[in-house]
Amino acid sequence: MAKSKWDVFVSYSSKDIGMVSVITDDLRHEGLTLWQDQSAILPGERVREAIHEGLQGSACILMVISQSSLCSKWVINELDAAMIREMREGRNLTIPILLDKIDPASLPFDIQGKKCVDLSGNFSKTYQQHRSSIVNVVRLVSKFGTAPLRDEVPMGNEAVAMLLTKDFSKWNQYKHFVDSFINNIFAAEWDWSKLLRGKNFLNHYGLAATKRLVMFILDNIGFDPSGFKAEDMQELISMFMLITWFTMSYNIYGLPKGETLMIGINREGKIDFRIANADL
Repeated sequence: MAKSKWDVFVSYSSKDIGMVSVITDDLRHEGLTLWQDQSAILPGERVREAIHEGLQGSACILMVISQSSLCSKWVINELDAAMIREMREGRNLTIPILLDKIDPASLPFDIQGKKCVDLSGNFSKTYQQHRSSIVNVVRLVSKFGTAPLRDEVPMGNEAVAMLLTKDFSKWNQYKHFVDSFINNIFAAEWDWSKLLRGKNFLNHYGLAATKRLVMFILDNIGFDPSGFKAEDMQELISMFMLITWFTMSYNIYGLPKGETLMIGINREGKIDFRIANADL
């Protein structure tokens, strides 16, 4: 799948801009790129053409549903375009967020079958409860494609089970390096907000699984003990953080209904992830 121009298209009513801005500010803070009408449509630009480009050029669509947005022809048109794109690409792209208490039967038919993030009631309170879930689901849905990977398994417990049973031919050769890496990475002054998932992975799955995860990464980055460079170490650390982060976050938050995060090897021989749709 070609890289999208934006990570997220934000569909909402301008009457909800106060609450929507809280969400979008957090997404931007997390490094995600957003198509939002306030910043994306330039003076003199054709609005319909700009919206079409945003909808087609974004990896996923955040649909903010409220009493106001259900009365907005713009939002309903954006929802229709999002559903057409989902049918064309055969995957879920839309993440619905509810700002108001709305009778499910009153929701657009296309939204009724989707799992929604419910922020109705006291927005400040409910948003703090669901903030991490929103950020993580948007990040997962926006960053990965759907093309099958070699030797892929579902992220989470099944991926760890694969690590524990996989035969690593160079285990004895790399064993001392793996032990040293694990001992040092948790003692070093890395970004603790990212390493927290690594420590949670270690505590949840144990030392043996953590060692085998490091071995799995080394196997797929062409590790050579005699010529290991600083950039190789950075790649190892980044991939270790990424996999442990996604494993623990996926265990907690999951994905939209019917979708699974897979880990495997892409055509370039690198570790990669994809979103699998159970309906396909």
